[in-house]
Amino acid sequence: MAKGLVKNKLAKAIAKPAGKTQVKRKVTATKAVNQLAIVPAKPKQKQANGSGNGAEPYFMSPHHSMLIPAVMRSGQAFPYTGNVKLELSQAIGETIVIACTNPGSAGTVALIGKQIGISAPTYSVATIATLATSDEAGGPTSTRPMKFGVSLTCTTPLLNRGTRIYHLNGQSRIRVDSGPSSVSLAVFQAIVNAVTAMPTTQPYDNTHFGETREFTANVVDNIRYLDFDPFEGTLTVDQIAAHMMLWPGLSAGLRDRPMSTTWLVFAPPPVAQNYSISFLATYYTRWGLSTIQGQSQSDIPTAPANTINKMLEHNERMSAVTHTLLDVGQRVGNVIGPYLVNRAGRYVAGQLALGM
Repeated sequence: MAKGLVKNKLAKAIAKPAGKTQVKRKVTATKAVNQLAIVPAKPKQKQANGSGNGAEPYFMSPHHSMLIPAVMRSGQAFPYTGNVKLELSQAIGETIVIACTNPGSAGTVALIGKQIGISAPTYSVATIATLATSDEAGGPTSTRPMKFGVSLTCTTPLLNRGTRIYHLNGQSRIRVDSGPSSVSLAVFQAIVNAVTAMPTTQPYDNTHFGETREFTANVVDNIRYLDFDPFEGTLTVDQIAAHMMLWPGLSAGLRDRPMSTTWLVFAPPPVAQNYSISFLATYYTRWGLSTIQGQSQSDIPTAPANTINKMLEHNERMSAVTHTLLDVGQRVGNVIGPYLVNRAGRYVAGQLALGM
């Protein structure tokens, strides 16, 4: 009799519509399953043209802490990043041209030209202070390039901003009639015309640089990029230009061009403008054995060729536009932070395999 009552109660409970308690349990169970379920990865955000928002990692930025690996073991080196910071003033009606790169074998990284009206242009160079001496004078014994970036901020009050800045990630040299030391107005104008006329040149309003933005370089000559050369320290105007330009009679003094040239042309403004600019270059360096750097050298990381090619191809696309330093900082903290430098090659391979 008791067994029959129990069966009847169970049958009624099953037939009875779910009450609040049962619904609550169902929701709770569903929630638990969802928490245990594998959440699919979010789709990659596309890089807006120069916006810097939602940017994918670009390892060629010197602000990114990851070392660029090599395919084959190439001994030990001391990774070294140097910086040149300048406050740049632009007068009314003045044109400014900046050509910068990582030459690999010198601490001079930029050529800066200014010209106003019909006067002859003036040129200066930007050299990393800690890499200004040659190997014979106490600098590194040999070096090779790794990364290069230039960061730009317009410090002009917002109401007074109003000029164009042209950016070109130069994959080849610009041909001119003579070196910059000739201070030829025709040569200066030829450089301006060459940069602004290129189909791949990106024009920006300088209000775009109200926050700091960075341009990066990419590899253009793999053999020179991987080659260690004696360190020269500081270069002259024509010497740094010989890494980026070509003119008659230069053949004997033509210099290697391992990385692309970042060209910036500042159009003449109606109101004086001010900028803060920073050239950041990362090298693999080798020093004398009696120096601290020489005793702190470690193995250059390695990775499969396919992995490196994918990484460099990705960064070649990224170097065409500006990026905010905030994006780089977030990527450094969230992506590279958990990994050690000597695991860089393995890390890159794993991330690329996941479709990063």
